[in-house]
Amino acid sequence: MKPTHQDFLSGARDSLPILLGVVPFALICSVSAIGVGLSSTEAVGMSFIVFAGASQLAVLQLMGEGAVWIVMLLTAWVINLRFTMYSATLAPYLQDEPPHRKIPFTYILSDQAFGVTMSKFANEMPANPAWYYYGSASAVWLTWIISAIIGALLGTLVPA
Repeated sequence: MKPTHQDFLSGARDSLPILLGVVPFALICSVSAIGVGLSSTEAVGMSFIVFAGASQLAVLQLMGEGAVWIVMLLTAWVINLRFTMYSATLAPYLQDEPPHRKIPFTYILSDQAFGVTMSKFANEMPANPAWYYYGSASAVWLTWIISAIIGALLGTLVPA
């Protein structure tokens, strides 16, 4: 299937309402990271690398309590196991995509993009379902990263 800008933009547009919930969550993750002693750069880096708010908050709490790294790693792993189910559900819609597109877009899988995408697929199949998902996931990821940057900057202003 050819990539279609229309499906990409439709996925991004359909994600707009849910992005209102992404903003405060990313802000809280970054402010919390600053609160446990990470620098602004480390806070944004964590949001960029992890891109999973629930596990990020759990790890930050464990970090604040002085937990060992293996406990933090296993906690994040268990919390993020749900992405295996999401990936398996989305796989048939992405099967015709080349690896150079599939691999980066597995990174931006989120609860929000999965929900928006599967809701759309249940009601109406886009001409190119993969690009619809890419649009939704990209909108969520970009909103998360921008909000994490803002949160890290605001976090430095919050007194300890």
